[in-house]
Amino acid sequence: MMSLPVQTKSKLKAGEILTLQVEELSPKAQGIAMVGGQSVFVKEGLPGDQVQAQLTRVRPNQIEAKLLKVESAAPERVTPLCQHFGPCGGCDLQ
Repeated sequence: MMSLPVQTKSKLKAGEILTLQVEELSPKAQGIAMVGGQSVFVKEGLPGDQVQAQLTRVRPNQIEAKLLKVESAAPERVTPLCQHFGPCGGCDLQ
């Protein structure tokens, strides 16, 4: 008889603030960091960034976080040319 893997419940909670090392980029352009064997998707995170992020959604199969602060930037990270980049999200000019 085949046994199914047991899913362990994450000890992470929404609202927690963590320091994360972003390792790769998801197909939806979110940074991916690993915590305890689980992927954490960090909006606006770049591979190579070390960031401070707040967990916004914790589900058994997906953890999401918002970027609070870039502690150590990836070499590819650049400062946006336009002062309105954050609120508007960018345009063809960017």
